[in-house]
Amino acid sequence: MIIDEFIKNHPYLTDFQIDILYSLATLYEGTAQEQEKYRKIIWNSIQNRENLLPNDIVLLSYIFFLFKDEQQAYIINEIEEKMNLWEDYYGISKTISLFYYHLGTLYNLVHKDTDIAIKYYNIAINKGVKHQSPYPTARAMIDLGNITSNEDLKTKGNTILSVFHPEMLDML
Repeated sequence: MIIDEFIKNHPYLTDFQIDILYSLATLYEGTAQEQEKYRKIIWNSIQNRENLLPNDIVLLSYIFFLFKDEQQAYIINEIEEKMNLWEDYYGISKTISLFYYHLGTLYNLVHKDTDIAIKYYNIAINKGVKHQSPYPTARAMIDLGNITSNEDLKTKGNTILSVFHPEMLDML
C-alpha cells in the first residue's frame, strides 16, 4: 500500500496522524467495514486527546464528512475552533478555505440546508481570497452562484479556474 511507504518515510508522524492517513486510504481502497474501523479509532483518539496539533486539524479537515451526527458536529466545531486559532499557520492557511468549501458542499448536497451552505461558501471565498487559495475560492463562487442564481459569481469562479486550474473546467 502506498500509504505504508509514506508513513515509513515520515517517522515523526504521531499515531493519531497515522490513523487519519489510513482512514484516508480506505476512502479510496477500503471497504465500508474498514472505514468504520478507522472512524472508531479516530473518534476514540479525539475523545482522549486534550490538544490537537495543527497537522491533526489539517488531516481531520479532509475526513470530517465520514462521521455522522453528533460526532460530525463535534469534529466540525473542533476544526473551526482550531483553524481560527491557527489561521496563519501555513498548513492551516492553505487548507482553511478548502475545509469551508467542503462544509458548504456538505450542507448543500447532503443536509439540503442552503442557508448554512451559503454561509460556509461565503467563508470559503473570504478565506480563500485572504490566503490566496484559488481552487476552493473558485469552486465556492461557482456553487454559491448556482444556489443564488448569481451568474456574475459563477463567471468569476470560472475565470479563476481558467487561470489557475484550467484542467478542472472540463470536470464541472
